[in-house]
Amino acid sequence: MSAGLKRPTMSPAPAQRRRRFTLSQEKQSLEESCRRAYAFAAKYPRLYRLRVCLAMANACLRPIFSLAFLVGVTAGFPWALREGEVLRPIYAEPVLRWTLEGLVYATVVPALAVYACALARGLSLRLPDAGGRRLEESQAPRLRRMLAEMSQSLDALAVEEVRISPERTLEIRHEPCSGLGILGRSRTILVVGLPLAEELSPQQFRAMVAHELGHLGTHKRRFGGRALGMRARLAVLRQAAEANALERGFWSRLPDESLVDTLHRTVRRLTPVMFPAVRQHEAEADAIAAAIAGREYAASALLRQRIAGHAVDHQFQEMCLRAAEVSAEVPADLLERRAVAARGAFTEAQVSAWLSAELEMKDNLTDSHPPLWDRLRLLGFRVENIADFRELLEQVQPQRELGETAARFFLGDVAGRVRDEFFRDWAAQQTGNWRKRFAVYESLRIRAAEWENGTAAMEAEPGALWQAAVAVGNTKSWRAALPLAERILAIAPEHADANLLKAQLLLEEGNPAGIEALERAMKSDARMVTLACTLASRFLERRGEQETAASYQNRCEEHHKREQESARERSQVRAKDMFLPPNCPPATTRALLGAVELHAPHIRTAYLMRKQGQDGKAQHVLGLERRSLPFENTALANRLLLERIMRSPNMPADVLVCVVTRANRALVAKWKGTPQSVLYPHASAVSAEAMGTQPGSANLLRQPPASLPAQSSPAAAK
Repeated sequence: MSAGLKRPTMSPAPAQRRRRFTLSQEKQSLEESCRRAYAFAAKYPRLYRLRVCLAMANACLRPIFSLAFLVGVTAGFPWALREGEVLRPIYAEPVLRWTLEGLVYATVVPALAVYACALARGLSLRLPDAGGRRLEESQAPRLRRMLAEMSQSLDALAVEEVRISPERTLEIRHEPCSGLGILGRSRTILVVGLPLAEELSPQQFRAMVAHELGHLGTHKRRFGGRALGMRARLAVLRQAAEANALERGFWSRLPDESLVDTLHRTVRRLTPVMFPAVRQHEAEADAIAAAIAGREYAASALLRQRIAGHAVDHQFQEMCLRAAEVSAEVPADLLERRAVAARGAFTEAQVSAWLSAELEMKDNLTDSHPPLWDRLRLLGFRVENIADFRELLEQVQPQRELGETAARFFLGDVAGRVRDEFFRDWAAQQTGNWRKRFAVYESLRIRAAEWENGTAAMEAEPGALWQAAVAVGNTKSWRAALPLAERILAIAPEHADANLLKAQLLLEEGNPAGIEALERAMKSDARMVTLACTLASRFLERRGEQETAASYQNRCEEHHKREQESARERSQVRAKDMFLPPNCPPATTRALLGAVELHAPHIRTAYLMRKQGQDGKAQHVLGLERRSLPFENTALANRLLLERIMRSPNMPADVLVCVVTRANRALVAKWKGTPQSVLYPHASAVSAEAMGTQPGSANLLRQPPASLPAQSSPAAAK
């Protein structure tokens, strides 16, 4: 017999069946599960519909059947114990009978009570409010007339209420209007984001509204509409249940956590199964938008809202930062400036920056919307490469200036009044950070003026000179700070920041001597490697030295990998790590103790210590030993405790929080063996001096506050 042929035998068949059974038990990623569901739906569409219907029925009926099973076990156990042939001898012995009944009822009855309370909580849970400002019936007549016409033409549910939101959003919400939660009647609400309406033309806005109402139009007649509606409601209910569980006490948290666990598992099972149906439903909504508003306007709306979201947000943030540098009060016309920028034309640089960011985005399989490229193809546009995309931009012109905005056309004067209300709310939240930024820049201006006046001309300490250079660079220009950098290098030739500043200015002039300065900066401070290698590679590419530029790119990638490994090591707490006494500043200790005491019923013991990293740096670790309850999901309870601690007021951002689990139970022994590590419940016996900072302690990883305005290097400022 030839080597390529084998005689068929009976032995491989059972092995193949076992192999298939083994593979079916392995965990699959979300992407693989969605791809398998998509392939199954394409090959067997009728069976796929049946599969989705069974999954939806299972999601609805499984909690009821589980509750009925627990009730049946509780009610039928005495009869089974008395009449069953196996258990009848035990029933004849009173001691054994009482012991067995106690064990069964101690297990089943609490589980039944928790599960019943979880279902009752889920059916009566109040969903989060849609938010925004409610429009009166007499306001925005054009918008209401358009909604009525679209609802009638699509045979869709009528929009009962319109709300204006300060977020960039446009969506349909179904909000319960009674105290019965999801069992009660719900009203259909259209949430219109004012920033989004200020970025679109009336025709583009009409296309996006048609897409949202298309979901209501296909909800009753289309298979995917039911699937999308059910998955969306379960996801919103899960978010509401988790938010409610975070506010519960120790003893009352079990029903809410059980509800969150049930909803999480249900949504996780439904997501890959419903993926093809939901994506098909979104494609149908896009087709409806194209039929109502026009194919070009539908594509233009998709493109402009994404370009504006990328460009205007960056522009508005830069506008706020620059305004806070010169004024201690928030300008009253700040949101008006944003509206003017939103309806203006976008430059080629802004479009290219958005396109680069769009190309790096991956398909989010948990999102019902397909990627932008697929949506444009489904609208009938040929988008295969960048050239096709550029041609589409020239055809629909989404980046051009708007003559009339949707906010002005549909909302009229209401848009201005609502914008003023949003500004007052926003200014009340941001005034503190705004004034902090102005105070920092005011101190920088004073420092720069001292240098210009000669007051600090005799300074010879490199640190103080660099602070003056930072002040001049942030208030004047970084080229004006070059004399200070050269003076620093005359005193300390290996000063990393001064070398980086000088190198960047030299490279901007086309002087290759900047490469040597970059090498000195990288040699003095490893944190400069990524930025310095990027600057060097770009400069060398412009000069045509591709090989040398590639060497700097490889060096940057290797350093980035080492930084990722170091960051991964710092973000984990393992039993093999070395722990040292805390030596924590008193303010940080008080903040951590306050966070622990705020959630004291959930915590058995809290430890505070330092973790010594492989790079020699130390990081403070807050270790938590949680109080547990029977019938709880341990992983979910640990995650919710972390959420409670991290949401505590004044919680330090540079402290790593770790909750003890079964897998890392060995950490407790190491923490107990660390001197002065117990923070709670014996923290009152530890003096502040014993927990205070000692000279020569290692620096912690710092997260800069959002209000810090000054840049420490010219590259970061640019």
